[in-house]
Amino acid sequence: MHAWWELTHGNINSTLSPKQQETAKSLLEYCKLDTWAMVEIWRKFNELCD
Repeated sequence: MHAWWELTHGNINSTLSPKQQETAKSLLEYCKLDTWAMVEIWRKFNELCD
């Protein structure tokens, strides 16, 4: 959460440092996996309701 806060509430006019770029890449990958997991949970619930 701290890394996200720093990325989203920093100076938007400046370019990201290499560390911030890596953090942003990692956060996007995490969000991708989190979304995939939620879709899989939804699919399982949908199967159980059929």
